[in-house]
Amino acid sequence: MKKKSGSGAAAREAYEEAGAVGQIGQQPVGTFEYRKWLRGGLPVQCIVRVYPLEVERLEDDFPEKDQRQRQWFSPQQASELVEEPQLQALIRRFCP
Repeated sequence: MKKKSGSGAAAREAYEEAGAVGQIGQQPVGTFEYRKWLRGGLPVQCIVRVYPLEVERLEDDFPEKDQRQRQWFSPQQASELVEEPQLQALIRRFCP
């Protein structure tokens, strides 16, 4: 996102994808890599910085509400549900 810091972009994504609003940490808690498949079948290797967000409220109206189903999970459950092994490990380290 142009003109946004890493933490600013993370806060914006949390709002757009889940309606989550709160205090975002200024430093990432870790990174992970994954392969994203573009339209047309081309793979792109992505490096993601993960920022902590202390959620203060959830908005009912957010940009991707029709594309998402919000649900809370414990850190252990969340780590078991994500596909990327590096993200699984990051969740377990951040929320032991």
